[in-house]
Amino acid sequence: RHREKTEVAPAMLLLLVALALLAPCFGCARCDDNTLPFIPKPSDVSMRSLAFRSGPPHGTFAAAKAFNVSRIDWIYTSDPFFYGNATQLGLSTSGSINSVLPDPGSSPPTYNIGRAVDVYGNKVLLPWMTWGSYQGCINNPEFRNIVYQTVESVCTFAVSGRVDTHTHTH
Repeated sequence: RHREKTEVAPAMLLLLVALALLAPCFGCARCDDNTLPFIPKPSDVSMRSLAFRSGPPHGTFAAAKAFNVSRIDWIYTSDPFFYGNATQLGLSTSGSINSVLPDPGSSPPTYNIGRAVDVYGNKVLLPWMTWGSYQGCINNPEFRNIVYQTVESVCTFAVSGRVDTHTHTH
């Protein structure tokens, strides 16, 4: 039991520090007048879309319109079509990356370049990712290049923020 508590303690401490750093920003005039565009305004309606879905009735933009969304956050795409249309619709966006970025130019997507391997040399596959999205290894220069290319691609669009969901990819 003691071990479980000590493993949780650093994460809780990090969360408390993050909240303390962000606390002065909530409700202040600087955030309310949107001078910091990556911080949602109190009036914003945010939607998460893991992947862009086109077409009615369940498309990303159809859902955004139906719920009067002003921001689409945490979306895994570097597709210029998505960002261009989001901008035309007046939506703020935040692109996201993680450690299961596909190999460049692969269609359908493959996950072979620069992947993490276990002690036996097998590519690492998280149990819930049964479709074969092998984990990238940020220490592998080939995967690091994939990360750089993806971030550069997302940053070419007018994104108002970014979200990293796997800390080992920073």
